[in-house]
Amino acid sequence: MNGFSSGVGFEYRRSDRAEGFNWHFVEMPYGCIRFHRAHFLDVFVKNLPESVAHFGKRLASYNQVRDGIQLEFSDGTSAICDLLVGCDGIKSTVRKQMLNSTGRIELEEHIEPRWSGSIAYRGLIPVAKLPEGQHRALQYPVMYCGKDKHVVVYSISKGTVVNVVAFASDSDKENTCYGDEWVTSCSKEEMQECFAGWEPEVSVLLDRIESPTKWGIHHLAPLPLYVTGRVALLGDAAHAMTPHLGSGAGQAIEDAYILAKVLGAATLNTLDAALEAYETTRLPMANHVLRASAVAGKMFEFNNELGERYQVLGPAIGAQWNYLDETTPEGESMRAVERMREALNKRKLSDSSTLSSRNGLLRNGHERRALLAIMLLLASLAAVFTVGHAIDVVPNVTVSGPTRPPTLTPFAYAFPNCKSGPLKDNAVCDRSKDPVTRAEALIQLWTVPELIANSVHQAPGVSRLGIPPYQWWSEASHGISWTGPGVIFAPDGDFSYATSFPSPINLGASFDDPLVFQVGTVISTEGRAFNSAQRAGLDYFAPNINPWRDPRWGRGQETPGESALHSANYVYQLVNGFQGGIDPSPYIKVIATCKHYAAYDLDQVGDVIQRNFSAEVTTQEFAEYYLPPFQTCVRDAKVKSVMCAYNAVNGVPACSDPYILQTVLRDYYGFPDDGYVVSDCDAVQSIYENHKFVNSYQAAAAVALNAGTDLNCGSIYGLFLQQALDQNLTATANIQKALVRQYASLVRLGYFDPPELQPYRQFTFADVGTPAAEKMAYDVAVEGMVLLKNDGTLPLKKSLKKMALIGPWAQATEQMQGNYYGTAPFLISPQMGAVTAGFNVTFVEGTGIQDGDTSSFSDALEAAAQADVIVFAGGIDNDVEAEGLDRTDISWPGAQLQLIQKLASVGKPFVVVQFGAGQVDDSWLLKSKDVNAILWAGYPGQSGGTAVADVLTGKVAPAGRLPLMQYPADYVNQVSMLDMNLRPNKTSGNPGRTYQWYTGKPVIDYGFGLHYTTFSLQWQGLPALAYDIQALVAKAHSAAHLDLGSFDTFGVTVRNIGHVTSDFVSLLFVKTTAGPAPHPNKVLIGYSRVHSVNPGAAAIARIGVKLGDIARVDHNGNAWVYPGLYTLSLDVPERLTHSFVLVGHAAQLSDFPAPPASWTVGADKQKHSASKPAAIWDEHTHDEQQVLRELR
Repeated sequence: MNGFSSGVGFEYRRSDRAEGFNWHFVEMPYGCIRFHRAHFLDVFVKNLPESVAHFGKRLASYNQVRDGIQLEFSDGTSAICDLLVGCDGIKSTVRKQMLNSTGRIELEEHIEPRWSGSIAYRGLIPVAKLPEGQHRALQYPVMYCGKDKHVVVYSISKGTVVNVVAFASDSDKENTCYGDEWVTSCSKEEMQECFAGWEPEVSVLLDRIESPTKWGIHHLAPLPLYVTGRVALLGDAAHAMTPHLGSGAGQAIEDAYILAKVLGAATLNTLDAALEAYETTRLPMANHVLRASAVAGKMFEFNNELGERYQVLGPAIGAQWNYLDETTPEGESMRAVERMREALNKRKLSDSSTLSSRNGLLRNGHERRALLAIMLLLASLAAVFTVGHAIDVVPNVTVSGPTRPPTLTPFAYAFPNCKSGPLKDNAVCDRSKDPVTRAEALIQLWTVPELIANSVHQAPGVSRLGIPPYQWWSEASHGISWTGPGVIFAPDGDFSYATSFPSPINLGASFDDPLVFQVGTVISTEGRAFNSAQRAGLDYFAPNINPWRDPRWGRGQETPGESALHSANYVYQLVNGFQGGIDPSPYIKVIATCKHYAAYDLDQVGDVIQRNFSAEVTTQEFAEYYLPPFQTCVRDAKVKSVMCAYNAVNGVPACSDPYILQTVLRDYYGFPDDGYVVSDCDAVQSIYENHKFVNSYQAAAAVALNAGTDLNCGSIYGLFLQQALDQNLTATANIQKALVRQYASLVRLGYFDPPELQPYRQFTFADVGTPAAEKMAYDVAVEGMVLLKNDGTLPLKKSLKKMALIGPWAQATEQMQGNYYGTAPFLISPQMGAVTAGFNVTFVEGTGIQDGDTSSFSDALEAAAQADVIVFAGGIDNDVEAEGLDRTDISWPGAQLQLIQKLASVGKPFVVVQFGAGQVDDSWLLKSKDVNAILWAGYPGQSGGTAVADVLTGKVAPAGRLPLMQYPADYVNQVSMLDMNLRPNKTSGNPGRTYQWYTGKPVIDYGFGLHYTTFSLQWQGLPALAYDIQALVAKAHSAAHLDLGSFDTFGVTVRNIGHVTSDFVSLLFVKTTAGPAPHPNKVLIGYSRVHSVNPGAAAIARIGVKLGDIARVDHNGNAWVYPGLYTLSLDVPERLTHSFVLVGHAAQLSDFPAPPASWTVGADKQKHSASKPAAIWDEHTHDEQQVLRELR
């Protein structure tokens, strides 16, 4: 589209002060379409079919007569039409006459527009007039927020012009009369005075506006009707709204789309039914958006009940666009036509007069013509900015399916041609050479501008060399996702969906490593199939492997849980599945990206957000807890991409820290030059803007590149690397090295090689969403279910037929997917699952997730009283926990616990199904005898409703284990989320974190999970009583690394002595007082899941333990095997134990790189003696023999 600009979200800054700061970012995977009025008109004029349009005809009045509607124009002429569509704007003549003609007094308040109490200063700035010709708004829209004021800035006209709208509000004047012309010119001084004291970034913008205008912002009260007779209202005539959601024009376009659809199915005889269907469909949604826009404006100016509570305000702002998730124009049009059909069928009209496109008003089904004609009338709306669903009337825009927001034309994915053209004789096409050499041969041909242009995630390629554009940013946390810009789902048909697995936290709860590998294999297969159709790249920004340190973190759902060992095993299997093996040859399947490196597990605490937070960690805990998953990912699984995090570590932003990116990642872990480091998106920008680590964008780009950030997800490299070169802040060789790493990884993917030689290039849509993949998604959902309480009520008896299904999760569909999801082939809600299972279901929501509404309690209790069994489906969702949204409260939100307590008193069998990743305090539920069972379901994906129903009925048995501890609600008052220390500290009041270090009593312990049957456990042969450290280390030298050497494999006989076939997860822990104090409560060192153990049968769980699993980490980050007494414990709570001793001298397994002096964690914390610890148990210690005698 000519003049088109787009973005993926809104950045929010607090700006009514001398130094502003970013406090939230609202991602908009649907995109923000921004274009000038003239470009908007050009598109529709070009696509308008041949027809007659009359201009300059101002309507004075109309009369509904027998033959139609008589129109009287202000020039004295008249005309008759079959249908009048009033899209004549906020001061609509049609609306005034329509509402007055009803004679209804209550409609008088809807006739005239109302002043919102806000004024807006508006102006355009050519980019060339901006400081140094750049601005952050060229990347995405920016909202500068202050008390009672806000400024929105975004680019239009292909990024050549910046539009500025500065709002000032007085809530006391809302709905009063505006005493001036609606639009006037004003002086620059008036505008600047209004925003005096705001940060310089805003002042500079306002100063660049040459001729500002001043607008009184008006809107309508929500109308109760859009149609009378054959007259309909559309666009601003029906629902003029404030511009705060950028959705006014979008709503008008959707009006036109729905109206065209029903008119295309109507005859003159059925026109009234068509208009009624239009009104019934559009009025509720448009009024919802109208109200949401008003609410959003108050939020931007901290003028609603959320005030300045950034942590909840940001997500609440994002939620104002949630309507985009709930519906699509295509879906609404189908509903409108169906409503029309139902109305006509009630009249018992014949089929020929009901829905005839052949004989209808719009012959030959030309709804498109009707739509374009209506759109021409709408041109006066002149959308400068619109957010919403795209409509299929413009080339280059596609319409989505029901769960896929629309996007622009697919990115032009292609492959270089090594058979002919500029590259055919270059070494990059020589398959006999190694990937780095091939990439070097290519990159040495590039000019500096070409290098810089391709240093960002949306790389334009080098057309003169036949290098096509490439989008590095795609997402696939638990299935191919449209969250990033790299994956393009089709609106329908092939490639309109992909398998949507349960969230990673559910996969973690399964403790099934082979299943993790299988999931990774399916995701990569579907990713390759999308790539074959030019709908996805080959690089995915997944998985998230930050251990879940604090229960408040909103992104824990993206991880397998709180155990570093479990996270390490998870990433090994997932990367193996993604990449098609461990460092496979000749080709990698798709590239995984291990994120977020490192010590990232916080999004917002007050004014502290992930972009300005410095994680203060000791070297000991850095090496012991925060880094092991990354070590496994890089060193062992051979991943080809690592994402550096937003946060700083001990004062140094992660993406600018050569210690983290070079010393640890490349030198210590061995990350090769056919792998690249990518910044988290806009993390390079944050080095300057948020962390204030450097004093310019140029310096931020240079320090990141010099440290080892090869690819900038964002635009800072592209905008500022040339200036950084000019200022001698970096060197061209550094840019070349970064691009060599990127393109060497593409060589590994077969990017330059003949497709016929590559099996992965042969995948098609037939490999997407296969029956096997659907079965696997269901299996993950089932295996991840955790039974937290059961008094024998579950599985439900077959005699229980009438179910009262109550709660805010009962009808969940897209909620089941958590975050970072794509379009699923289907989504089965808990209600649908229960109905399919044969229950007679009565549904009552009862209350929302967190709104505190109790008005429907009586309905819920009435339904419960009439039922055989009560199932409450509740918990938390992405309105409570999400990226950018950490919790401040870990109890049940809203009025849910209150409703649970009332339902428990009904006296019927009562089951609570708890959804969401983060745990909520279940203390009351566990203690209450009236709550019979609790089932944790997490985010169970596309088949979640079926999986829940099958577990409740006993079709399958739950055997998952909780992959994180459930803390008491008061935990949030005991330790700040900013405190990164795991170990308890009496001085600070930190009670310790995770099951390893928490000194309080957990509500539910890590690894807990009940079954429908009973298992007995027995060691398969008595484990050894003593191990010689030196012998173990000597044997470990045959492994790739000492910590990977085998310690022992423990066999456990798992016997089902109950009556239900079930899986069983064996969790093996160790505890010891050997090594540096303090000592952990226990440490997970291995696990194994056995499947489908029948009643009376037994299975052998074999748990392999590596030498590194029993090691302790010293204050310098080095892993040691210490002599001493160790005790194994199996299951939670422990049911099988065994003690042994390690004898000999302590042995060092690793030599962790010493951190730089620049780290802000003080010398007292960082510097400790590196001397070898003395032997605690050696061959000359008499106590050893005594301990052995006691063990025997």
